[in-house]
Amino acid sequence: MRTSMSADVWQGVRDELTLWEATGQQARFWFRDDDAICATPALRRLEALASRHGIEIGIAIIPGTAQPELVGYMGEHEASLHPMCHGWMHEIYKSIEFGEFGAGRPRQALRVDAVRALKRFQSLFPGSFPVFVPPFGRLDTDFIPELLRIGFAGVSNKPSLTQSRLARVHAAFGWLPPSVPRFALAPALLDVHIDPIDWMRSTAHPEPAIAAQVLGELRLRRKGYVRQDAPIGILTHHLVHDEAIWTAVETLVGVLAECPASTFARASVLAGECRNTIRGGLPERAASKLQWRDAINYD
Repeated sequence: MRTSMSADVWQGVRDELTLWEATGQQARFWFRDDDAICATPALRRLEALASRHGIEIGIAIIPGTAQPELVGYMGEHEASLHPMCHGWMHEIYKSIEFGEFGAGRPRQALRVDAVRALKRFQSLFPGSFPVFVPPFGRLDTDFIPELLRIGFAGVSNKPSLTQSRLARVHAAFGWLPPSVPRFALAPALLDVHIDPIDWMRSTAHPEPAIAAQVLGELRLRRKGYVRQDAPIGILTHHLVHDEAIWTAVETLVGVLAECPASTFARASVLAGECRNTIRGGLPERAASKLQWRDAINYD
């Protein structure tokens, strides 16, 4: 299906994917959507989009407030929607990096809320590999090893500020040289990189800005700055979409779907990949940070 977007806006992305195709490589994309609590009309519209394109989207569900109807709806559409754990109550702590798992809260409070979230999530969605999605993208990175020790299969957040800036530079200057990998992705981390929403204006970014986000991440991988098979994540928030955002998401997915050198990985498969990296114990670097044991009664 051809998109209605102007060809010149997306031609750079198509040309880049042609280079991938010429070397027999495929760029992996994946899709995450946040803040689900119940089966709203917006979530149903998102599921319809996923179904049309054959995509399985990771749905970040707030376990502390999730409604029973959502569990049933997710089960009915498990081919296109896969649950992820979006914090505990999605509370705001403005004095400590805004989100409930940001740096600044006492470590004991983080652990207690994380275990509450995991237990509630597993009771709602037994059998899923639980990937932790921090509310507002705020996460004390030193707490990641503890999340894995508690029982989460992985963590989905965002890349470093340095990587994001470098992607923007590569989108603007295609002649920049290859490199040895600079960003060694930690095991069990599943980043999202492409956000079509302009949060300052509460609508979609302009088309060229979205295309540039994609182009920069593709070039980082092809040129060796990031491992080539590292999936490129698309992030949406169905509850705040206006028509411009829906159109932008449809177009973005359509452009990628029509390119042979791009593929959408299933969210459940990626969760399983995260879990496999920590099966039998935490990664060595993560385990090295866990020389203590707490005495909290998590029950």
